Amino acid sequence: ALSHRMRAVSAQAGLFEYEFRDVRGGFSFFVRGGDDRDDAPVHRVIVRVPPHVVGLRAQLEFPAYLGLPPRHVDNGSFSVPEGTRVAVSFESDTPKGSAEAFLDEVPVAIETANVVAPEASGRGAPAGATTFTFRTIAVKSFRYRVRLVAPDGRENDPAVDVYEVAVEPDTPAKPEWVWPRGPIETTPQGRVPLFAQTRDDHGIAVLTLDIEVPGTSMKSIPLTLRTSDDTAPGAPDPGDPTPGGRVPDGSSPPESAVQRSVAANDRAYGADSIRSYVPLEIASLTGADGKPLTAPSRVTVRVTARDSKGQESSGAWTSIDLLKPDELERSYSSRRTSLKTEIEGLRDELKQIRGLTGIPTDAAADVERRALRDVQYRLGKLRADVDRTARGVTSLFQSNVYGRIGGKAATERILSILDHRHRSLWIQPTLDPAPNAPPVAAFLDVDDEVFPYDLFREVTQARRDRRLLDSDVLDRLVAVLEGAVTVAADSGPAAHEAAVVAARTGTEADVTALLAAQARLAAGIETVLSAMKQWQSLAELTLFVRRLIEEQEVLRGDIRNLGNGTNK
Repeated sequence: ALSHRMRAVSAQAGLFEYEFRDVRGGFSFFVRGGDDRDDAPVHRVIVRVPPHVVGLRAQLEFPAYLGLPPRHVDNGSFSVPEGTRVAVSFESDTPKGSAEAFLDEVPVAIETANVVAPEASGRGAPAGATTFTFRTIAVKSFRYRVRLVAPDGRENDPAVDVYEVAVEPDTPAKPEWVWPRGPIETTPQGRVPLFAQTRDDHGIAVLTLDIEVPGTSMKSIPLTLRTSDDTAPGAPDPGDPTPGGRVPDGSSPPESAVQRSVAANDRAYGADSIRSYVPLEIASLTGADGKPLTAPSRVTVRVTARDSKGQESSGAWTSIDLLKPDELERSYSSRRTSLKTEIEGLRDELKQIRGLTGIPTDAAADVERRALRDVQYRLGKLRADVDRTARGVTSLFQSNVYGRIGGKAATERILSILDHRHRSLWIQPTLDPAPNAPPVAAFLDVDDEVFPYDLFREVTQARRDRRLLDSDVLDRLVAVLEGAVTVAADSGPAAHEAAVVAARTGTEADVTALLAAQARLAAGIETVLSAMKQWQSLAELTLFVRRLIEEQEVLRGDIRNLGNGTNK
């Protein structure tokens, strides 16, 4: 026995006390004092340890539409999809006790089993313990509490055995346009590449492309899985009304694209993310009279999704404005002039930057270093301006090609290159590629670039390989495109990186390299300007000639009417 001295209580003669602290188990004690030296009487302290929940686990049965097998969870707190059937089981470390369960403080029925499975002993349950089970369907997040009562009346700590179940609601699928992200313009013979990505928290069951044509009811095209065969060069386009997407001149359009499904999806249904690519041929659409659409007109499109639960949702509508080719070309003339002005501004800005760049000398090293830092800043801004201007050139190029404005043979060849590239990138990575097909890119996200510079390099390479064979405005536009891409993707970044190095080191070699990089950038900008002038001159001349032809056609009509006596 351990001896502890007791303390006299003040103002109470003959009264002594001792405080037992941090009591963790039962014990006995006796008191000695004065002439009482025996060890009697013996007093006993019984510590009532509260019962504990052991072996807490849950069996989950998911809704049938998810197609998931049941799952076992060895924990009291977890998360489940909405509609999951949950069966929570546990034992007490004190046999022959009772238990209650409360869901959000509302009591629920408890099932008991008097025979515990053999593995229960491994969970801390004593022999002869009872298994308690309660069941619920998770429709919203909830908190539950377990109350244990031992045969002698001891209860567990209510603040300890409290658990939370987070229920994840099944939200509808979310279709998003990757491109276009706003209204676009094209001709009645144009093609519009539609890129969409649809996400769902569990699985997508159906995707459709909804098309609204003026004067007709909305048409919905089911979107199906696209296979690797669709990426082969020259393969028929399952999304086009005819192989290759061409509508024969002077003939009625073939079977409308809105009358059948389109192989557009990069993976099978059931995935939680699907990308869709549809090269929509405007000539395949018909108006209320059953004839091809004419300008001016407007078509609107969207993607509608249904998830595995049956919830349906639609993405945003995007509009496609149909204009006559001449109207589009006239609108392009102002964009050409604006781009030319921007490029001339880039040339003048670079000229000023080159005037600030000088090799440091010992006498003016600090001044030159500050000037180099200013050059670095201004070249960084110039790099961003060059990229923005190049994007303007690529946007105008896309508008011309997809609107089918320019040489027919070259336009169709470029469309083939663009379509093949998009099918190579927007396809399920696990599919076997077609023979001699380019490597399949990694999975793209909504924010990934649809029209990267590498795509336009492929077009300009085709021109260098003489596979476009165009001597009209389109050839000049591709020349501008080649120069703009080279400046934006190569010369501009190289000049800025050289400026970063030169500003950091200030050595003569690095400054000389910076001057050389600036010279290459200046030469590239001059090349773009030269091609720009040729393109603009030829485009304006072509537009002028076409306008004369239109006027002549009007005069011929007037003369015919005059001969027939119909012109008053």
